[in-house]
Amino acid sequence: MLKAADLAEPNIVVAVEPVSVSVSDAGAILGVSSRTIETLVARGTLESFRIGNRRLIAVEDIRDYVARQRTLTRKGSPDEN
Repeated sequence: MLKAADLAEPNIVVAVEPVSVSVSDAGAILGVSSRTIETLVARGTLESFRIGNRRLIAVEDIRDYVARQRTLTRKGSPDEN
């Protein structure tokens, strides 16, 4: 005889994309060092924000940065580091 527990759905894993990442994670995503990310932030090329003592980069801002770099590269402009 089936029991209610036998009909329960198996554990479901849901992948959640982060809204923001740390400076070191942003570097890993872009394939550059944390120092390069810090330089981009200091220049105003890549936006960041703070929550407490943590500096975070919005994933959307990383995507925007990559899109700008791709546009510059396609136009033949030098890469911006």
